[in-house]
Amino acid sequence: MKQAGLVRSGFVFVIHAVLTGQRTQLRSGTYTFSGSLSIPQVLAIVTKRQSLQNEIAITLLEGWTAQQMGEILSQALPFSTEDYVTAAEPFEGYLFPDTYRFFVDATAADVIERQRNTFDQKFTPEMRVHLEEQGRTLAQAVILASIVEKEAQTLSDKQVVADIFWRRLDNGKRLESDATINYVTKKNDTTPSTEDLFIESAYNTYRNVGLPPTAICNPGFDALYAVIYPAETDYWYFLTTPDGEMKYSTTYEEHLTYKNQYYP
Repeated sequence: MKQAGLVRSGFVFVIHAVLTGQRTQLRSGTYTFSGSLSIPQVLAIVTKRQSLQNEIAITLLEGWTAQQMGEILSQALPFSTEDYVTAAEPFEGYLFPDTYRFFVDATAADVIERQRNTFDQKFTPEMRVHLEEQGRTLAQAVILASIVEKEAQTLSDKQVVADIFWRRLDNGKRLESDATINYVTKKNDTTPSTEDLFIESAYNTYRNVGLPPTAICNPGFDALYAVIYPAETDYWYFLTTPDGEMKYSTTYEEHLTYKNQYYP
């Protein structure tokens, strides 16, 4: 680098690297520099190259459970699915789904901390204030968002579904969410069987009034946004057609008509 005119003194460059703890990160290689750079700027470039070589990008999708995330993470990082799930279980719902870059030696605790920090960044102070003004708690919002995440695809549909669910909760009605049944049965049925609807479980919202004990997945930003800022409608019911279209109803009779039409 001295011969290339990047630094005036190789000795000073090395001393600076030692004093800043970057000496061990220096590796030989081909680098591209432009303009006049200071020693710290040069170091930032040559150490970043090594850093990127020691990182891996992993995408964790919206609606995945800690179990599903653990199965993907354990394929690329030095911990087991069980290690991740055991540590992550108390934070189901708060493990923000995103594309992350992790160091290849990251631990399960490192990953979880990163996900929780990202959740805190995405769930803005304005959203928290608005939630409090509605008389809702963060736990309620996260649990409901996890259900909304599984029930609707687009932001606009998520907002309508969130409005319906809040209305049911506020009026002491059961949510009757198929997503909560699938969480118990580990299935992915559009319409759960009659037998499944009667399963004894605290997560069965066809039998129990109110929210389930915990989130059923880790919702993305749109689902979280939808429960904080739901649509304003008069709907009480919704149905997803086999083609994925959402049908909304204000009366049970109208809902039943849709149900008989699409699921005879």
